[in-house]
Amino acid sequence: MIENHNTLIVIPARMASARLPGKPLANLNGQPMILHVWRRAVDAGLGRVLVAAAEIEIAEVIRRAGGDAIVTSPGHAAGADRIAEALRIRDPEGRYSHVLGLPCDVPTIDLLAIQRCLAGLVNEAADISTIAAADRKSTRLNSSH
Repeated sequence: MIENHNTLIVIPARMASARLPGKPLANLNGQPMILHVWRRAVDAGLGRVLVAAAEIEIAEVIRRAGGDAIVTSPGHAAGADRIAEALRIRDPEGRYSHVLGLPCDVPTIDLLAIQRCLAGLVNEAADISTIAAADRKSTRLNSSH
């Protein structure tokens, strides 16, 4: 059984995305993308949710909504590095037995997918569990039609 007080979902976010600069604050239906992702994580009901932001603007969006956010170094190359720093800052004692990293660009993620990802950590002999999806894009262009 997963105990909510032992689980932390960390959402790493930064404005300097190579593919879509500023994506955490990109407007989706009148609200920043990061806010949609944070709400999905909260709605999953698995425990505390923390946004690890490279910029204060991202943290402020979450805080204004009543969420928990900290500002981490903007120099991290990967989300996992941002998560690690957030854990060193927020949980130096290692109180959380389960930490789930959730990307900041999945605003419509299925709550069951988040729950299943965590279940992989709890029910299997695994140190890490991640959400993955098949890429449905065609790798070739068909110009004859």
